[in-house]
Amino acid sequence: MIKWLIKANIILLYLLFSGINSHASVDTTIQRAIRKGVTFFNSSTDQQSIIMLLPLVDMLEKNYHLGIVHHVHNVNPDIYMAHEYWLAGFNPILNHSAPPENLPEIYKDDLLNYVMFISFNCRLYKPDPIFFEKLNQTFINGGYELTHAFLCLKWLEENRCTLENKAIAQQVLTLKKRYWKKLLYLAKKEPNKDLKYEAVAVALHLEKKKKLDAEIQAILREQHADGSWYNYGMSDASREHTTLLAVWALAEWANPQIKARWRQ
Repeated sequence: MIKWLIKANIILLYLLFSGINSHASVDTTIQRAIRKGVTFFNSSTDQQSIIMLLPLVDMLEKNYHLGIVHHVHNVNPDIYMAHEYWLAGFNPILNHSAPPENLPEIYKDDLLNYVMFISFNCRLYKPDPIFFEKLNQTFINGGYELTHAFLCLKWLEENRCTLENKAIAQQVLTLKKRYWKKLLYLAKKEPNKDLKYEAVAVALHLEKKKKLDAEIQAILREQHADGSWYNYGMSDASREHTTLLAVWALAEWANPQIKARWRQ
């Protein structure tokens, strides 16, 4: 009996130790992949791609401290001016004050940017029934619009607009339940890797406990030798865009204890 107990304890210790080592090995692999991806991104000279990713860069650095360079000071002024209004609405790096009052008017015919802007600044511009009609249509459109629509729900919650208004809270809950399976479908089945990585990142951003281990392993396998991820022939997304999305997904999965925020 004593010999059996000793043997059982040895087996249990072995299994526990192996599990710890296995988890540590996975963490090390992910951290190595993130570092390589960040190194690739930091070396990029594609200013057009970089400037559109600055809000995501800002969020990742504030929450995960990955060492991504804020390229804002190196951006060509002409490229910056071409995106001035967009950056004013979405980028805490470049705009710490309230966005211009005429931005909702500027975006009124741009469905995706309209719902994103209102959500990100919902304490300044209260979401109304028209906003939620547009947001629902954004979900229906699917693809990148669906992933960004889920970010809108995250921003409404993060900015406490759901706590201060029960009607908004109910709308957010309803939309999340209605379209969550579509987000997971993109994360698991979408052939466009850029969109797939975005769906994985957004799903983990909203729900850290979701089981997307297989998708994370696929992202690790698909990294190129230069540290980048690329979506050959499936979309017009830049290598920088796909790489940063993969880094985002890995950072979310590797840090389940962090509830990342866009505003701090």
